[in-house]
Amino acid sequence: AALTDAGARHKISDRTAYIFLPGGLGTMDELFSILTLVQLKKLNTQLPVPMVIVNWQGFYDGLFSLLRTFDESKVLTQKELDSLKVVASNEEALAYLADFYGIKDGPIVAPSDAS
Repeated sequence: AALTDAGARHKISDRTAYIFLPGGLGTMDELFSILTLVQLKKLNTQLPVPMVIVNWQGFYDGLFSLLRTFDESKVLTQKELDSLKVVASNEEALAYLADFYGIKDGPIVAPSDAS
């Protein structure tokens, strides 16, 4: 339950998000755990919590094929899949979250180290 407690939005001002970067089995475990909680309506919040998958260089293309198969097999609905926002870069993820939470100045991005 610690996972759901940590990710629950209890107030409008809470800016919780689930962000999935390219990773291995642990990342998949966390992603499927969150999708299961969404499907069972046990995310422990009535407020929307954004879920972002950073599909850097197509890393998760195979996963999306599997999720489409789940949808076609009726074990996952399109509505549940629509709860995922897929982006191609960290910058796109930050821009989406800034928009989702209405942060007017946009995301704060540290300048890249040019040295």
